This record gives sequence, C-alpha cells and structure tokens, in this order.
Amino acid sequence: MDAELLFLGAFRARGHVVFFGNTTDDMVELVTLHGEQNIARPGPLAPKRRYFWRVVAQMMDDSQRIGPTWTFTTEARRSCVAKPSAGSLAQAPTRPSCLSALDTCCGLHSQSDGGNVKGM
Repeated sequence: MDAELLFLGAFRARGHVVFFGNTTDDMVELVTLHGEQNIARPGPLAPKRRYFWRVVAQMMDDSQRIGPTWTFTTEARRSCVAKPSAGSLAQAPTRPSCLSALDTCCGLHSQSDGGNVKGM
C-alpha cells in the first residue's frame, strides 16, 4: 500500500522538512522538499497500521514553523483500482492517489492533533 502526503506549504518558506513514523516519538526526517514542492512519499505502508507525520517549514530568515502532527490508519490491503461504469469502454481503470485527506478507496483516514506538537 502506497500513499502520498500532501500539504499546503507555508507562505514564503524556502522549503519544508517532512517527518514520518509509527508514533509521535519515533518520527524521523522523511524528506526535505525545496521551494513549492508539497508532496512526500513515505514508501510502502503496512496494512492495519497507524502512522504519524508532521511538516516543518524552513523560512527565508532561517526560522522554522512547526506544523501540527497528523495521523492516519491504513486498512486491510485491498484493491484501489476504480472500475469504469457499465457501458463505458473508453474510460480505462485508474488507480487514485492516496492523499493525506480522507481517502476511502485506499483506506487512509487522516486527522490533525489540533496543533499540539509532541515528540519533536
């Protein structure tokens, strides 16, 4: 199971560092994104597991803006291929991206901790 972590970047940030882990205490740097890049790919995910992630904006003045911790839980492994509607031969099946927002197809359910930053 794969996922893409999508976020809205901080205004006037020179880049963002994405942290990822199985708990708020074991999050490690997943990737440093430069400029306006805002998608991180953590790699294969295990089914039925909870994950945590956070974005830290690197500002132009070298300060940091720490974002809230987000969490999502993967469901049991299943197919994420969308089937075309009956009689629609022109539309080929596609696999939707699994974003940080609610994605019922791939079984990802994401939420913020309300801005509380822990384990950083």
